[in-house]
Parts: sequence; structure tokens; C-alpha cells
Amino acid sequence: MNSRTRSHHVPERFLRQLWKHLHFDTTNLRTTDGRAIEILSPGTLNRDGGPDFLDARIRIGTVLQRGHVELHQKDHEWAGHGHDKDPKYNAVILHVVLQGRSTGTPPRTASKRAIPVLILHAFVRGTYRSTWEAMILDERAERLSTIKCNAANGHVDASTIRALF
Repeated sequence: MNSRTRSHHVPERFLRQLWKHLHFDTTNLRTTDGRAIEILSPGTLNRDGGPDFLDARIRIGTVLQRGHVELHQKDHEWAGHGHDKDPKYNAVILHVVLQGRSTGTPPRTASKRAIPVLILHAFVRGTYRSTWEAMILDERAERLSTIKCNAANGHVDASTIRALF
């Protein structure tokens, strides 16, 4: 059994980075009810309470939607976390889960609106471990690119850099 089929806990940080950087095959995405999904913008990471990503732009079927995205490891966590009773989640346009069933009743907001579900498991390229490692490298490169003097480091003698520490 490979590491993609075993049931194990995946850190929330993994899910956030997976979604934020679209580290999965974005072609042929479909909701559990069969509608095509095109991610125009995954949204902005929410560092406060409420949905995980704010102001995403996603075409679901033929309709362009703008709203929030909630991420979970498993599909049952929407109700398990009480999002179906919390008005902060009324603007969620997509529930993204790593693992779930492709059948069943879709989750609902407190306002009773059904929310489309995207199951990512089949779209993750490689194992979760190799994807996580690639995301860590991407995250590191992103951080380094924001350090103004980073580009000059290649021109500084290694002994000079060691002397600074």
C-alpha cells in the first residue's frame, strides 16, 4: 500500500500550502457532483478565525464565483467543526478536502446553501511526502527571494560569510 492510500493525519499547514500554491494537477478538477472547476485565484490565506482562504475566484461549472474556501483533511469535518451552524462560513464557495467520498449530501452553510466539494487526493502528484518536500523548497525559495541581499550572496567569498557567524 503506498503512502497516498493509507489513512494518516496530514498537517493543516500541508493543506494550506497545497491549496495556496496549487501543488496538484489543476486540469480536469471536478466537484463531487460532477461540475468542472477552474481556479482563477485560490484566495488569500486567512490568519484569523473563519474560512481558510478569503476572496478566492473559482469557476464552478459555468458560473464564476468569488468567495471563501475552507480546507479539511476529510469531508465530514465541515459539520464536525460546526461550520454548518456558523454564519462566518456563509460566504464559502468551495469545500476542499484531501480525502472524502464522491457521493453523499454536500455540506451546507448556516444559511442552508449547499457547498460544492473538491476532493484533492486524486490530483496530488506523487506521494504526500514528495509533495511536502517540494512545497518546503518552494516556501524556502519564496522567503529567500524577499531578502534584498540574497542575490549578492553568490558573489561573496564563503570564508567572509562564515566570519559573520
